Amino acid sequence: MAIILNNLHVDCYRGIKALELDGFNHVNILVGDNNAGKTSVMEMICALSAPLSLSVWNEIAKKKSDFYRGIMFYSAYRNIFPIDNDKRIAFTGDYHESDSLSVCMTAEEYKTTISERELNRLNGLMRTGNQNIEDTYVDTNVLELCITANLEEVEFEIYDFQKRPPRRPISENGKIRVMTNTAFIEPRDGLENDFSYMKKVILDSEYHDQLIEILREFDPTITGILAVEEMGNTVYYVRTSDHTNAVPISVYGDGLKKALIIFATLASNKDGIVLIDEVEASIHTSAMNKVFSTLISWARRLNIQLFVTTHSKEVLNTLLNCDSEYRDGINVYTLYRTEQKNYVRKLSRQGALDLQNKMGMEIR
Repeated sequence: MAIILNNLHVDCYRGIKALELDGFNHVNILVGDNNAGKTSVMEMICALSAPLSLSVWNEIAKKKSDFYRGIMFYSAYRNIFPIDNDKRIAFTGDYHESDSLSVCMTAEEYKTTISERELNRLNGLMRTGNQNIEDTYVDTNVLELCITANLEEVEFEIYDFQKRPPRRPISENGKIRVMTNTAFIEPRDGLENDFSYMKKVILDSEYHDQLIEILREFDPTITGILAVEEMGNTVYYVRTSDHTNAVPISVYGDGLKKALIIFATLASNKDGIVLIDEVEASIHTSAMNKVFSTLISWARRLNIQLFVTTHSKEVLNTLLNCDSEYRDGINVYTLYRTEQKNYVRKLSRQGALDLQNKMGMEIR
């Protein structure tokens, strides 16, 4: 397995201040109370993959925002910054085979007026009616942002009415600096009946056969997965031993869908980094051992550095014990937040097992 990212140094990001996570391993398990900063660490690692790409930042901004209840990109980006500082985040990643990458984002807020025509344009709307009518102006708040990654930077603006993500050129020279191929799976990913990520697994017979073994933990009658072209779209079906006709994947439960996205993502990110937030989400305890032992096995074979977060003691124990031959490849990082300060305790796999089993201490 790979060790691509060695260390993460956090100056300030969301609720984290002055935190050092060092000596990352092949598999890194992040545990801790709610609001301890586990997801924030994952977001920073994701941002390091392409820090000048606005598409990456747009996804990060949305992750902790309830977009389905009308929160705009303006609010989503504001929420990245710590509440009590001057609108600045900064962190650095140390890579195994390249230089360190320092990322800084700053923001300034101000009020202005904007024409209704420009407002509609920014939201992707076309004005109808008499185009000769004098334009009206509305008051708006603006968030002016600047992202710096080492010696490169981008600047862009977001308005408080803006429903479309910002799409300015990604850097002054028009290129994204991609440090490594990185995928970020959050708890709700894979549950929206979008299975486009399945193609890599379907086309590889070895991956397909191993995936079927995992899916049988959820339905022992499953024998295969089919990709069928219907009206220009690829629709995925499951073959079972007790049905003549294949069954759409969409009718299955969330546990099977979550297993699909996890392993399809691994198959598509060879030699990269995969981040899985709340790895236990939707996975029943009866399937944990098979799913998580295969997770580590695939990551090893595909040379992937793996980062997962969990709140579950059962999941932590399963991850620590599911591959006894892989003794030196797992670290556990427990994040704490006390009196507005952030702390982290790093343990090797064996250290975590000793602390938990011999001393009876809780490592979450």
